[in-house]
Amino acid sequence: MIRQGEYLKVSRHVYSNLKKWRTIGSSSNSALQSSKAASFASAAKQNQWGDTAKGLMGLLSDQQRSLLQEQRTISQATLDLASNIGGITLQHCESISPILREILTPHGDTDTQALADRSASASAFETTFSIVIAGEFNAGKSTLINALLGKKILETGSLPTTDCLHVITHKNGQGQPSPNMKGISSTNNDGAITTTSHANAIVLHCIDDVPLLNDLTLVDTPGTNAIADNHTTRTLKLLPTADLILFVTSADRPFPKSERKLLQSIQLYRKNIVIVINKMDILDATGGNHGFEEKQKIVEFVADNAADLLGARAVIYPISSRDALAAKLIHGKDDETSKVWKRSNFSSLEKFLKETLTEEAKVQAKMLNPLGVTEGVLSECRDVLKKRKRDLESDTATVNLLQHQMDSWKNEMESDIQYFRDDVKNLMTSEMDQCQNFIESMGTIEMYSLLLFGDQKSLESRWDQSKDATLYDGIVKELLNLAGEYSDSVATSSRAQGQDVIEYLGKRPAVVGQNLIGSVSAASRFEDTRKSLYDELSRAFRNVFSSHNAEAEKQKVLKSLKNGIYVSSTSYVLALSTGTSVSLGILDSYTGSAAAATFAIIGASVLPYFKNQVISEYRSNWEGRDKKVAVALTSICAKEIQRIHKRIASGVKPYTRYVTTEAASIVSFDEECEALSNSTLLLRNRIVKI
Repeated sequence: MIRQGEYLKVSRHVYSNLKKWRTIGSSSNSALQSSKAASFASAAKQNQWGDTAKGLMGLLSDQQRSLLQEQRTISQATLDLASNIGGITLQHCESISPILREILTPHGDTDTQALADRSASASAFETTFSIVIAGEFNAGKSTLINALLGKKILETGSLPTTDCLHVITHKNGQGQPSPNMKGISSTNNDGAITTTSHANAIVLHCIDDVPLLNDLTLVDTPGTNAIADNHTTRTLKLLPTADLILFVTSADRPFPKSERKLLQSIQLYRKNIVIVINKMDILDATGGNHGFEEKQKIVEFVADNAADLLGARAVIYPISSRDALAAKLIHGKDDETSKVWKRSNFSSLEKFLKETLTEEAKVQAKMLNPLGVTEGVLSECRDVLKKRKRDLESDTATVNLLQHQMDSWKNEMESDIQYFRDDVKNLMTSEMDQCQNFIESMGTIEMYSLLLFGDQKSLESRWDQSKDATLYDGIVKELLNLAGEYSDSVATSSRAQGQDVIEYLGKRPAVVGQNLIGSVSAASRFEDTRKSLYDELSRAFRNVFSSHNAEAEKQKVLKSLKNGIYVSSTSYVLALSTGTSVSLGILDSYTGSAAAATFAIIGASVLPYFKNQVISEYRSNWEGRDKKVAVALTSICAKEIQRIHKRIASGVKPYTRYVTTEAASIVSFDEECEALSNSTLLLRNRIVKI
């Protein structure tokens, strides 16, 4: 026979009251509040449960009611924060699971009776201490509830028998279902139990002769790891509703993979968890003393694995629900002397529920339970914000890198402008030097000969021969060729820069996921760059040379040189004539010699003077044109580079704007999360001290 104290070695961690329970894990949020709350309240008056008793809520003092209101305010603020942050994967921090709101409305929200049932279910869960029984199918959950009730209310068997949610609560006042109810209802013969089955897979059991249910509601969940996938889903959705979770595992299959996964899911909600090892009776034949050693191994195995999953030593009760139910059905609820009853060790679990779950403990747990869920949600919020911060650090670095790259590209393009300017300068300098080259290409005698006795064609041919070979087709045409080459270079570089920027951003997960890529990646965005730049440069060059007449300029140079030759030749002739007159005695020797020397000096100096004047004037004219070309070229190219830079920046503006906005959002969310965490902690301390 298994004595009641045999498992105290592992079960010694059962706490004396709910204050000492370990709340484990984190919590969640994503469900929205129902928009039909007002309809629920008005319809509640006609539900089959009758007027719901105040239950535990009726025991609250004014101070506790005030704290409860604060708790609900904080919970709602946390819901809103989690919704705004996004990425919170857990269920919710409401006191009522969304699944109950859904399945209690089988015919839609226009069904008055369904709305009443929904409101009544919410009231039951909010005003009573709710215990959710969870575990794998065929772990004996339904048998456990039957044993607690001392009645065979729920079906049991080796196959999955519970494919509905069974809610067992106390029947207050009216026990008969409403005649307008569209579900399938049945009432047992003694009238003590009212069972209502809804089309949406929930069964309500209202019992009026079980003291345990006076301020407590039991919920039997569909077993996990069953053939029906929705069983696990429905169970997970209901878990946040619980004030206490009885996690049931079977002694013949303790802690299989599906149960470990379920337990990990449960601990996310920071719930009070008690582990029940059921079906201990099947180990009776495994050794002496009714399989004591094997049972002890099972208990230790469950305790060790639970501690690993929950991060703390769990409260564990090894029992046999089947023996306990049999003892109660055969010997009655008050007979605890039978061997079967003692062997079941069920009294330890009932003692826990009776003595540990005092009204004070239940009230406190009812008030603290949503705070645990809220703390879990805030923890999840912080985790999400930390990840967003890490992503933002990469995004911020990317923005800085892009800015640096764009600045470098702009500097390179500005350097290219100078290279372009140098090429233009070389062409203009060649033109500036043509006059000087023409003059210096001729000796003095050749110049006198060509200018005095040569024909015009020979003189012009000599001018053309002095022209730089690169300017053979004309200065304007050569400038336009340079403009075309530079425009091609700018367009190619701009297109490549735009594509590089967007392709780089395309590799950023945050950008791809949020569709923040701009449109500058398309080559067509820069196909107009070459044409617009070339047209602007062409227009500027043509404006500079609009008044330039190369032929007239050439004739002016030749004419000026001829005038100089004429003056020089005349001076030389006068000097020669004067010298002859002196030698013939016609003129005074002293006076005549001085005059002849003067004419000779004038003849020798006037030609260099005229040459320098012609060269200076010709160069001055071209330097003026060169300055105008330089100003126009620099202005046009700088504006175009700035325009392209702005276009590329505009293409990635959604990304840079996202980074800026995200940084501000994270700071705001962090502050709100910290404020809610502090408020939650302070409220928890105030509740515990009452």
